[in-house]
Amino acid sequence: GILHMTFTDFGATYVTPEVLTVYGLSLSHSDRSVWMQGQEEDAFKLSSSEYKFLSMLMENYPNHVTHGMLTQALWDYNTDDPDDEKRSRDALFNIAKRLRDRLQIVDPDYEYVETVRKWGNREGGYKFNKH
Repeated sequence: GILHMTFTDFGATYVTPEVLTVYGLSLSHSDRSVWMQGQEEDAFKLSSSEYKFLSMLMENYPNHVTHGMLTQALWDYNTDDPDDEKRSRDALFNIAKRLRDRLQIVDPDYEYVETVRKWGNREGGYKFNKH
């Protein structure tokens, strides 16, 4: 398979063909499971949309991933229709909320999914939030 990763600093990102680890949070590409590094016994599987969402955030760390990029990755479409854009943003919001709730299982004291607000010309979206 093809690996995508962004270098940020030494020790920040660790990649094998099957697993992406960013700041201690590991994501399996083979079975969509997630766990804290060293705690594989506590791993749990993500839904397809949760997996794609988290994978995009981790692969693009430290940059944020725009709503448009996530919409393209999850549902393979771009839209200029304001109603469709609103629906996709609502769906992304729900995926982010569900993912935050589920990641509380592996680390109850930390929020890994950060909302990035629209500001000026910058499109809003989400980003992986390190400890």
